Amino acid sequence: MEYDHERDWEAVKRIHSEVGWLDDEDDAKAFERLVARLDGVVFPLDGEVECAVFTAPGSMRYLAADLELTAVLKFLGERDTHAFRPTAVRRFLT
Repeated sequence: MEYDHERDWEAVKRIHSEVGWLDDEDDAKAFERLVARLDGVVFPLDGEVECAVFTAPGSMRYLAADLELTAVLKFLGERDTHAFRPTAVRRFLT
C-alpha cells in the first residue's frame, strides 16, 4: 500500500532503528524530512509495517534524448555515510 507519512512514519523509523541505520534522533529527524517528501510503498505483515520502499523521480541525458527515470532509494547505514543512494533505476522513454 502507498506510504502515508502520518500513518507509517513510526513503523518505518522503528525498522531503520532496529537494523542500526538510525543511530540517534538527529539521524531520525533528517530521515523523516526526506521520506516525507518521497513516494513510497509499505508492506504490512500481521498488521504492522515491516518493509518500506521509497522512490524519487528524475531524468538523465542519453545522447540527444532526455530519459525520465524513477530511482529506487536505499538508506545506507554505515557510520559516517548516512545517505540515500539510488540502488536501481527504471527508465521511462518519453
